[in-house]
Amino acid sequence: MIEVDTVSIKRGNNSSERRSLVKRLFLGTITAGSWMLGKSFALEPKASLVSAKAIPGTSTLRSVLPAENYPKPRFLPASYRLNGVYTNRRGGFDVTGQGSEVVLWYRDPTIPNGYNRPLSIFLTSHPKNEFHGTAGKAPTLVPLLIEDTAVMGQYFAGMWFQQNWVTADVHALVFHFKGLTVGIRGCRLAAVSCDDLVKVANSLKF
Repeated sequence: MIEVDTVSIKRGNNSSERRSLVKRLFLGTITAGSWMLGKSFALEPKASLVSAKAIPGTSTLRSVLPAENYPKPRFLPASYRLNGVYTNRRGGFDVTGQGSEVVLWYRDPTIPNGYNRPLSIFLTSHPKNEFHGTAGKAPTLVPLLIEDTAVMGQYFAGMWFQQNWVTADVHALVFHFKGLTVGIRGCRLAAVSCDDLVKVANSLKF
């Protein structure tokens, strides 16, 4: 709280000087208040980003830790960068976005419309649904090798869109490893091929 020196105001030589001093003190109070308000907004964490809280209903991912402590890929397609780590993204194994999975979100800023075509990795120990957009579709089995362990992946060459199986852009790879169900989704129009999905999966460090 800023204290106003009323003694100094009273001792002003004339009314003009007193008014000037009051104005300066008033402006100083407003500026300080605005600065503190701005700091409070800047320090408030984004609700959608991962913080140090427990994810309800999980076992392997019991604690939500900083992104560097999650299983993460050592390979990414060219120019892709981590954009965020989330617990309430829809579109994986939990369409409600209620925090039962962790999502690693990557984007390539050099690709036109790349913001709308991310490379995403969904991790959960409690899948509530089939991977979004793949329900009822028979996958192609793809062998993976993760941390020297043979894993059988399920590759989906497309995604359901308005009851149509569309293969022009989005495709996905789903597998199970160390108690987790993992779904990796990429976009052909953002330069992510089937081989890239496999390389990302094989490069995951648990």
